[in-house]
Parts: sequence; structure tokens; C-alpha cells
Amino acid sequence: MVSERAHRGCAFVQNFNVATTNLMFLMLGAALFSSTVLMPQLLQTLMGYPAQKAGMVLSAGALVVLVVLPMVGKFTTRFQARHIIAFGWIGLAVSMYISSKQVDLLMSFRSATLLRVWQYIPLLFYSSPSLLPAMSACQRKKRTQPPGL
Repeated sequence: MVSERAHRGCAFVQNFNVATTNLMFLMLGAALFSSTVLMPQLLQTLMGYPAQKAGMVLSAGALVVLVVLPMVGKFTTRFQARHIIAFGWIGLAVSMYISSKQVDLLMSFRSATLLRVWQYIPLLFYSSPSLLPAMSACQRKKRTQPPGL
């Protein structure tokens, strides 16, 4: 029955892996979008940072992506994707919890930047490996559908 589903394509309702991946990305997107929107607003309106300095806080996380993402790619060949995804979820939960305890009006530029970096590291351990199960269940010609959703 599973192989029969895999041959049908990659429809959202027909494939459990694709549906689960999309649900997890929805939750991840809500968490990260809210932190991406709220951090610059906090820095600019309440702490008096100019837009460029607030952008520098956010851009440090993007630089971490360039360094850590190749390592995550190597981890996918050594560890099961579900273990890497679980590590990413736990790390994201811990980093968001620490962020909620550390964010205040007296934090420095360095503290705000480090909080953002610590939020991005678990994201990488979650996002790349979570696409693997969804894409592996699809036909070769329809493998562009899960990332597109």
C-alpha cells in the first residue's frame, strides 16, 4: 500500500510525509516569522536603534546559515533524518525559551545578535532534513512539489 501511494505522485492528502512536513514548516514559519518581525521592531522603537543597526542584528543569523548548512548536509548522511529533526525542534524550543527570558530593554547589541544566532542554528538542523522524507516519497518527476508547497 505504501509503494502504491508513492507511485501516485505527491499529493498533499495522499502522502503522510508531505502533509506532516508542511504542517511542521507552518509551525516553524510562524515561530521564526514572529521573531524576525518583532526583534527589529523592539530594537528600533523601544531601544532606539537605527534601521541599519537593527538589520545587523538579524544579518548575523544569515552568516551562521552559510557556515552551518554544509555541516548539516554531512550529518544527513551519518544520522537518521528524524534524529536530526528532533534535535532541531528541541534546540529551537530551548533557544526560543532562552530568548524569552533574555530579551529586555537593557540588553546590548552583542546580546541581541547572539540571541538571533542561537535561534538560527537549530533552524538549520530542522529545515533541511525535514524535506528528505517528503521528497523521497514522491516520484522523481514530481520531487519539486514538496519544496514548492
